[in-house]
Amino acid sequence: YLSFTPITQGIEAFHEILELGHEAFICTSPVNDSMFCVPEKERWIKKHLGRDMFRRAILTKDKTTVRGDFLIDDNPSIKGLLDPDWEHIVFDAPYNRRARHKRITWDTWKDVLKL
Repeated sequence: YLSFTPITQGIEAFHEILELGHEAFICTSPVNDSMFCVPEKERWIKKHLGRDMFRRAILTKDKTTVRGDFLIDDNPSIKGLLDPDWEHIVFDAPYNRRARHKRITWDTWKDVLKL
């Protein structure tokens, strides 16, 4: 996980959302069978978003338990214990194009700010 190359637009978008005064968090699921997943995700966030941004990280296997207005995720099928209170917006990828959700791309991500 630590070797993943950051997407420049993603780093810029995260900082822009915060600069506009929105509360934004990184919600990520750890992989069960990797003892390196959680520490490497923590180091990745600190390295690419800044040390203080790790306090905005939520690591959970069940994203339905996280409260918020929106969840932007490439996974079109978020399942869990609860009915989420957030609106699911799918970040477009070739493998999720058949999903029937609102979706965004790098060209349209600022549309979320209008919601």
